[in-house]
Amino acid sequence: MADTVYHSQSHSEEKSIGDLFSDLSNEIKSLVTNEIKLAKIEMKHKGTVVGKNSAFVVVGLTLLYAGFLGLMATAALALGLIISLWLAALIVSIVILIIGAAMAIKGVNTLKRMKMTPELAIESLKGERRTTYG
Repeated sequence: MADTVYHSQSHSEEKSIGDLFSDLSNEIKSLVTNEIKLAKIEMKHKGTVVGKNSAFVVVGLTLLYAGFLGLMATAALALGLIISLWLAALIVSIVILIIGAAMAIKGVNTLKRMKMTPELAIESLKGERRTTYG
């Protein structure tokens, strides 16, 4: 039945080679435009992840600095007070340093693992479309 419909078209309805090339050109433009949009969306998503993990690095480094200041205060207290006071200050400083280091390491490691190329757009151009961000 499909053959009948195809053969029933008149020669005036068939597209010329020029029309086919024009259609191909329009399809290529549309494909490129859509791939650029996909790349922009993907890079925006990755930028958001970078921003969040950069915040972890900043907070972690801030806590490390606070821990350093705590250690300095501990040293000052140790010179003038009984051992129990400076030991308490030392314990607090160590806890702050551990928390700050853990946050900074987490952020840096996540940033190191991130690939900043628009992988979905590249895969789409290759015909290997995925549906999730990586």
